Amino acid sequence: MKRLLFCCLLTACGSFRSEPLPPPPQVRVDTVTVTSTVEPPLPAGTPADVCLSTGVTAQIHVTAAGDTLIGEKRVRISELRPAVNFAGVYAQERGWYRRGDVIVFDTRGYRRAGVERARACDELKLVGEYDGVPVFAEVTAPQILPSIIVPVRPGVFQDYLRVRR
Repeated sequence: MKRLLFCCLLTACGSFRSEPLPPPPQVRVDTVTVTSTVEPPLPAGTPADVCLSTGVTAQIHVTAAGDTLIGEKRVRISELRPAVNFAGVYAQERGWYRRGDVIVFDTRGYRRAGVERARACDELKLVGEYDGVPVFAEVTAPQILPSIIVPVRPGVFQDYLRVRR
């Protein structure tokens, strides 16, 4: 009997420790919601290619209201101005364009003829510059140019015919 009591005392003494026991782990349940991000649809617009005054074709989209949309996200160019604009220099930025004066290019005089119209870059060749504005001619034009073509604004050009003296 002494032996059994001694074992019980040893066992009971072992359960009393001077160090505190670590706290029991806390388990929390959180709700995780998985959503997929859906990009908004791109603004509707008809694709169009415009020839810039640099001779490079740029693709844009034009809305039914006539807004010009640019870039992959089809952003209205009016929202980006003045920071973003079409590359190149255009005749509408110069005072001589609206006056209708004769311009002298390559020692010959040229006067505005007809109405402004759209042109594709592949039908034009760069032949020089007038007042910082690039000057083009028809790809098949002879060496002595009967007419020149001046970019008025992106995608729109004005023909100038040679003035006979």
